[in-house]
Amino acid sequence: VEEMLRYDPPVAQGGRLTLEPMEVGGVKVGAGQSLSVSLLAAGHDPAVHREPHRFDIERADPSHLAFGGGAHFCLGAPLARAEAQIAIATLLRRFPDLSLDPAARVEHKRIPVFNGLAELRVKVR
Repeated sequence: VEEMLRYDPPVAQGGRLTLEPMEVGGVKVGAGQSLSVSLLAAGHDPAVHREPHRFDIERADPSHLAFGGGAHFCLGAPLARAEAQIAIATLLRRFPDLSLDPAARVEHKRIPVFNGLAELRVKVR
């Protein structure tokens, strides 16, 4: 579940308001300015993740910001993790030969802030 959240978080970006003047990526930002933070890009940062664009379910450190951080950490994160683990385990137990449809194309449906798949075609034997 953690690697899935790192690789393709359900919330692609978040907003923050600066409390004091600062510099972000070489750009000066004044106090009270709005910033958009890309949680998707954070999960693909090569300074943090080795081979960041490769999905590796056995990744040693799949750290991510999918649930935010610090004071902005999602209170529902433990429930979301538990739901995902139960749903995936149940699906794979019920359909052990489940696989992606090789003829289908995986397309993202990105809308402002949220992220997901338009559809995910699978084969069930």
